[in-house]
Amino acid sequence: MLVRDEVDIVDVNLAYHLARGVDEVIVTDHRSTDGTRERLDALDDPRVHVLHEDGEAIEQAAWVTRMARVAHALGADWVLNDDADEFLWPHAGDLKATLARVPRTCSKLELRRLDFVARPDDGRPFYERMTARTTTDELGRPLRPKLAHRAGPGVTVGPGSHAVRGAGWRTCRRPLVTILHFPRRTLDQYRHKVAIGGATPGYEHKRIAAAHAALLHGELDAHYEAETRAEEGLDHDPRLQAFLSEKWEALLSTYGRSH
Repeated sequence: MLVRDEVDIVDVNLAYHLARGVDEVIVTDHRSTDGTRERLDALDDPRVHVLHEDGEAIEQAAWVTRMARVAHALGADWVLNDDADEFLWPHAGDLKATLARVPRTCSKLELRRLDFVARPDDGRPFYERMTARTTTDELGRPLRPKLAHRAGPGVTVGPGSHAVRGAGWRTCRRPLVTILHFPRRTLDQYRHKVAIGGATPGYEHKRIAAAHAALLHGELDAHYEAETRAEEGLDHDPRLQAFLSEKWEALLSTYGRSH
C-alpha cells in the first residue's frame, strides 16, 4: 500500500484487510505530514511493515514493485497492490480462501473496480455515507481493472497496478475480488489530495490533473458539491457500510490500535 496524507482512512484500511485474510501488509509512506506516518510507525503489529520515502517526486511503479518483492521475501503466495482508499471485497469467504480458488494455471487475477462517489459530509465516517457507486469514469468509459498476482522475485508492477510482468502470462478474469474505491471522502480531504497530486513530480493521473486545473481556477469546490448531489446512473451499494458498521470496534482490535 502506497500512502501520502491518508490519516482519515489508513486505520480503517489496515484493520479491514487484516481481518479479511491478509497475512502481511507492506506500506510505503511518501512524505506524509498529516499524522499518517506517525500512526503507522506507532503500530505494534508484526504483520505491518512500514517503509519511508522522502524525496519530492513519486515513483509509484518502482515503489509498488519493491513492496511486491518484499512480499515475496516474506513468503507471500499472492500480492494485492492496493491504495489506502481501496478495499478489496472477496465475493465469497475471505481473501485468502478466494485467492486459493484461482486456477493454478493463472498467475494474475483481474480486479474489477467500483468508484464510490462523494456524498455530503454530515460528520459520519465515509463508509456510512458513501453508498452510491459507478462502474465508469467521468467520460463514461469502464474503469480499468487492476491486477493481483502471484508472488515472485522478478515481478515488476506497472503504473497504477494495471499491468504486471514477471509473474507468468495467464490472467484469471473470474469475478472473485472487487475493489471498492473511496477517493473523495470530504471536500477538505479531496482538496488536499488534488493540491498534492498536482504539485508532485511523477504523479501521472489524468483525473487528478484535471481536478488540479479546476482547483487553480477556483472551480473544484463546485464540482465536488455537484457530485454530492448526483443520483443519475449510480447504483446503491451498502456492503462496506454494513460490514464496517457492525464490526469496526472489533476490527480495530485485530491489530492493536486503541481508538
